Amino acid sequence: MGTGAVEQMDSGDRQVVLATAQDNNAYYELVPSRYSEIDGDGKLAIVLDRLNPSSTSTLDDVYRIRNSRDQSMDVWVTDDTDAITHRRTNDNSSIEESGNSVSVGSGSELTVAVTVDASALNLNSDGSNTSGNFAVHYQE
Repeated sequence: MGTGAVEQMDSGDRQVVLATAQDNNAYYELVPSRYSEIDGDGKLAIVLDRLNPSSTSTLDDVYRIRNSRDQSMDVWVTDDTDAITHRRTNDNSSIEESGNSVSVGSGSELTVAVTVDASALNLNSDGSNTSGNFAVHYQE
């Protein structure tokens, strides 16, 4: 005789509706500042020029991460290069990888600085480098 407890259940097919938004209209907004812009695809692009090829430079207020939700969220950044480090502008601590996440309250924003080791970039013959990518992650 059964106990009436459900051990397994199949709820049947359910629809998943996903929608994307441009970087400046999402749950977290990526807001351009002094050294960034929203590109033609609606994505935030970091634009740093005139770097000395053998220097390490830290630039404050490169972009901001704004929480557009009604609750706090933890945010962090990942990227595909060791030449660039994303940091908190106010204390210069890394926000790369989930172990360095920062809590951003509802309606608040985090101002991001970037440290660039130009000697570690794979530069083109004209001194440019456009191959790096980064992603901002969040968790409630």
